[in-house]
Amino acid sequence: MTVTETATVILEHLGKLHAYEHVLVLVLAFGPLLLLGVTIWIAGRRERAEED
Repeated sequence: MTVTETATVILEHLGKLHAYEHVLVLVLAFGPLLLLGVTIWIAGRRERAEED
């Protein structure tokens, strides 16, 4: 059984996700990247402010 077939069997077994589960998946997938981007942006603003 290939990886794709295994994933398909698992997804069919679990069924469709509820709306809140979709949101949870998106938050867990992209939340850390968004937080890192905001942190870098704030740190850059601080450094530019200290230079001026």
